[in-house]
Amino acid sequence: MYTILLLVLALMMPSLFKSTVASGDTLWYSFLLIPFREGTAVAPILRVGWTLVYEAWFYTLIAATLRLGLAWRAMLVAGVFGAVIASASSIGVETEAGRYMANTMIFEFLAGMLIYMGYRRLAQVPANVALLLVAFGLLWLVGTAFIGSPTLGTRFVMWGIPAAMIVTGALYLPEARGTIGRILAFLGDASYSIYLSHLFTIAATHAALNFLGIMSPALFIAAALVASVAGGALSYLVIERPLLYRTRPSPRPGRQPA
Repeated sequence: MYTILLLVLALMMPSLFKSTVASGDTLWYSFLLIPFREGTAVAPILRVGWTLVYEAWFYTLIAATLRLGLAWRAMLVAGVFGAVIASASSIGVETEAGRYMANTMIFEFLAGMLIYMGYRRLAQVPANVALLLVAFGLLWLVGTAFIGSPTLGTRFVMWGIPAAMIVTGALYLPEARGTIGRILAFLGDASYSIYLSHLFTIAATHAALNFLGIMSPALFIAAALVASVAGGALSYLVIERPLLYRTRPSPRPGRQPA
């Protein structure tokens, strides 16, 4: 839906876009989540869709290995990811598919599997240890800010490992309850809609502040943050949640839903 919205805007108001090319090729590659670049044309045209390409690869691989045990599945995923990165050089990182394949970010999916395996086997970890993991992960990320953005080959080490530490530590921190807990749970549910829609809300916020003659960068950042969360939450309530509810399969008679 957001890809179609972007396509309509790009066709109706092309002057608003610097590099988005709306064509038959970019549209179909975008829908199929296949990385594509030809001249200035890039797919997915909804640029945040680049992460969904990796998710589609990962979920396809998981679906193909569901009958394996979790440990065997993790080892197979690690082997496939290693082979993908190793073969990227033969394709060439100057191609769009080669750049995707050479990005060590794919190992962050494996890290998520390992975190889950560890959490299943180790239900409790002292809160101070969990806090240390979160704090050390944050310090690691802050330290990389002084180094600069990672390359395709160093992303997992610079960003993936500290992110895994933060997630692992957060799993063992005390659960937020009451109103704060419900708000955090709702924002977690709405995070996908927030992610897909935030480029639109940021652009709309920028246009509104320019119209009002407000040029403060700090005010723009604050307004864009609030607008992105609010717009994404509205998108979740109006679009995503109803679609999830209507497309969820009904449990078979005599069987309890998982």
